[in-house]
Amino acid sequence: MFQNFKMPGSVGAFVFLSVLFISIHLVSTLIGKTKKYRFSRRYQIRRLPKGVKIKKGRRPRKNRYILNYPFWASSKKDGTADLRMRDNEIIWGKSFLFVDGAVLEFDKPYELLGVVKDLRRQGVEIQLSKEEKEKYAKLKKKRAFFAQGYDIQKIIDSYEEHPTDFEKLCALLFQKMGYHTQVTAKSNDGGYDIVLWKNQSKAIVECKCYSAGNKIGRPAIQKLVGANNTALADGMVFITTSEFSSYAVSYAKEAGVELVDGRRLLSLFHEYLFTEEQGGGVYEEECYLEVSDLRPYVPEDIYEDYFVQC
Repeated sequence: MFQNFKMPGSVGAFVFLSVLFISIHLVSTLIGKTKKYRFSRRYQIRRLPKGVKIKKGRRPRKNRYILNYPFWASSKKDGTADLRMRDNEIIWGKSFLFVDGAVLEFDKPYELLGVVKDLRRQGVEIQLSKEEKEKYAKLKKKRAFFAQGYDIQKIIDSYEEHPTDFEKLCALLFQKMGYHTQVTAKSNDGGYDIVLWKNQSKAIVECKCYSAGNKIGRPAIQKLVGANNTALADGMVFITTSEFSSYAVSYAKEAGVELVDGRRLLSLFHEYLFTEEQGGGVYEEECYLEVSDLRPYVPEDIYEDYFVQC
């Protein structure tokens, strides 16, 4: 069948090869989109990030993931870019997620975390990563410290310098109380830290880990009420490890804001989290990584440019 086929000239060859390359690329793109669509539909999760590639692999004994972090081709001792070097560039290592025989390849580690979070919400079991095991060990050490006998001051000492961790702790408290929770991203928190859902009702929560003498005043409550003009939640909750001023209390009653001070918060922790049965234990979901947990692993200038907005 090739007897009458003539090799095209140089221009024709270029056109032929260009069309062939474009055709292969289009077919490859279409196959990739189909795989991502099937994966998203199978697990009932949102659409996968644009750059994700899916390959077929051997079914692992346990679903797991591996994170690799970006670094500068030329860096200073602290890992940030060496500005003396021209054409310095960020090297992005591939991160991998292994799920039921599928291998997902990600360019950005924070994109992988988003997919892992979606899968876990759908009940897919994914083994704790190396970073999550490290987080587990730190939390267990901190929880064992509380189990020895703790008060609100110990909580302040542990979380005052780590407000994001305090928000996660409060979110976990609400989970144990039967709520679905979502901690808002720092770059777009809208004036509140946690969103709660229960029985088709929605509430927003602001959390402040302050020392006992730092009372919450009326302006802070007003800010939460103002935020709800956009959030349109059915309820508002303000949590602090300290206390509320009398003006804050009276305004909160008028505005319908539920206040949780340090004394009540400690009581709730006793009842739902730091129970005698649990002792120094840690709930596995507490160890699940958030983008903010990646900060120690990423050069500060790269984190600020790429990770903060996630």
